Amino acid sequence: MSQQISIKLSEHFRLHEFTRSEYAARNGIDMTPPASVIGNLANLCGEVLEPLRASLGPLYISSGFRPQAVNLAIGGAPNSDHLRGMAADFIALDHPIEHTAKIVRGLASSLPVAKIIYEYGQWIHVSLAPNISVPARSLLVASREAGQTVYKNWSAA
Repeated sequence: MSQQISIKLSEHFRLHEFTRSEYAARNGIDMTPPASVIGNLANLCGEVLEPLRASLGPLYISSGFRPQAVNLAIGGAPNSDHLRGMAADFIALDHPIEHTAKIVRGLASSLPVAKIIYEYGQWIHVSLAPNISVPARSLLVASREAGQTVYKNWSAA
């Protein structure tokens, strides 16, 4: 593990949590992010993930930073916030996903997020608003229908 990977981003989060990828490991892809991404991840942790952790307890980050090669290989959106270190997918270790989703949904208005997506009933995606003082909240539920990912407004889903 490189020294850069052990960087502390916030009180409860370290860089290595946002740079692990089984796909990258199997394919020899370097997951070391540039400094700008590390700064974005630190902001994401401080502004969004730490407040969520305060309400939910420990979080497991299943996807954080993705270099272009990883994002492309896993079918990520071409302009994914993961590419810039401004998004994370997570589960709460101490709660079932349904409870986690309910808590996150309730906290949405107090967080500087661009998007919160309850994905496939399995995890939560959060992305930091580019201008944290003016969040543009999009609350969505992602599901698979006829082999395609479909996004619906969380309140209408």
